[in-house]
Amino acid sequence: MLLSCSGSSDTVACLDKELGLKETYRKAFLDKVGAMKNMRTEGMPFAEEYRLNSLIAEEYSSYSFDSTMTYLEMNHALSVKYKDDARLTETELLKVKEYIRAGYHVEASNLLATIRPTMIKPEQKRLWFSVRHSLAGEMMSYSGGLDLYWVKFAERNEMRDSLMRYIEPDSFEWYFLNREAALSAKDSVSVRRLTEEMLHRTDESSSDYAAACWFYAEGISPKDWKQKLEWLCKSAISDVRCAKRDYAALNDVARMLFQKGDINRAFRYVADHGLPDALAFNGKLRPWQISQFFPMVERAYEAKQAKQRHLILAGMAFVSLLLIVLAFLLAALLRHHKILRKTNERLKALNLRLEESDKVKEEYIALFLEKVSDNINKNRKNQNHFLKYLRRGDYKYLIDEIESKPPVEDDIRQFYKMFDEAFLNLYPDFVAQVNSLLAENERITLKDGDSLTPELRICALIRLGVTDSGKMASLLHYSANTVYNYRARIRNKATGPRDKFEDEVKHLSMLNAEDVG
Repeated sequence: MLLSCSGSSDTVACLDKELGLKETYRKAFLDKVGAMKNMRTEGMPFAEEYRLNSLIAEEYSSYSFDSTMTYLEMNHALSVKYKDDARLTETELLKVKEYIRAGYHVEASNLLATIRPTMIKPEQKRLWFSVRHSLAGEMMSYSGGLDLYWVKFAERNEMRDSLMRYIEPDSFEWYFLNREAALSAKDSVSVRRLTEEMLHRTDESSSDYAAACWFYAEGISPKDWKQKLEWLCKSAISDVRCAKRDYAALNDVARMLFQKGDINRAFRYVADHGLPDALAFNGKLRPWQISQFFPMVERAYEAKQAKQRHLILAGMAFVSLLLIVLAFLLAALLRHHKILRKTNERLKALNLRLEESDKVKEEYIALFLEKVSDNINKNRKNQNHFLKYLRRGDYKYLIDEIESKPPVEDDIRQFYKMFDEAFLNLYPDFVAQVNSLLAENERITLKDGDSLTPELRICALIRLGVTDSGKMASLLHYSANTVYNYRARIRNKATGPRDKFEDEVKHLSMLNAEDVG
């Protein structure tokens, strides 16, 4: 129901909703009129056909001026055909009424001038004074000067007084005419009271309710614009539900919203509803009224749309620039991440080499200490043993014992065995990795268990960081020339560049994870 919407914002929202259902209401209206049209049959009695045409014309009166006039013209033709002067006069008066409603005041005046008072039957007096009253009021409202205004003002009041004699007291029209009289007398209290009575005597879904709401809004001060807007919205909602295409309220709502800055809604109300409906109705008054303010709304709407387009373009440019900046930042971040990843990889490799170096140092320090300790013990034992025989003066025994000692080569072999075992314990895959650098037919196979060949021992020293041939010769008890020959021989067996061979050997065989851990 209409009154379920309270407050200007609520009624505007309700109006938006009802406008969305406008075509549903119109379909129901056209179905109703279509059913009435289907009741017209060929050969039906004149009086019945006349009555039905009048009802259809009345239904069309706020929907289509052309359709209304079409059915009134049908009645005109029927009245002429059956020589019914009373119905002919009534039809002409109804045509005047529709001309007035649609804003064709000249046509209404011309047609009314052809109807003489003597042609009016007693039962037509009400309609006669009603159309004269309406025409005087319309011409007063749209007069071009004060002289005509006051002439029509007096004529309207005279016609109203005459019409009141034919109006049933306490009816909607009775309160409407009394409200008009109070308005002319500038009695605002009575105007409001009489308008409220009009509201109480109408159903919210009726055309009279739309008119009563509009008149109620008319009596509200412009300062109280929210309440005024609320009642205009109620009037417009009722117009929509009655499937009207000739209305004032929605256009007034659009005008108020435009003044309050709601340009989009004002433009939509007029461009999508008010103007198309007025043109479809084909009256003269509404298009003229709309033309007085719609150009301002249209210009403001276009200016706002242009501003929004500029804002959108500016926003798109900003977003595009932001995306470009983000792309550069992302590229820089990825580049930084790549550098960081490579740095981390190098750090991991360096840490592994440091751990490996520490492990090698630990192994060889332990081996060195063990060997030194053995040599100390052995020297101490020999010293005590030799002192014992020297004190006795038994030199011959000492000479014989020294000459019977094992040759130095046995110590060297023992050193090789110890070195080989320690190195292979640290680098169990070293031999296989060295072979991977050699030609297939030059690869080295260990024959004496875990003993390394001279070439492999030289490679082992290179792996441990000893690259000077003199140091190699001293450590391995080889001549410098022998070391040089072994190094040259192993380089010649390489599959890759010979000058890169020893560098590749330096990076072979990282420690086992278990050893490092």
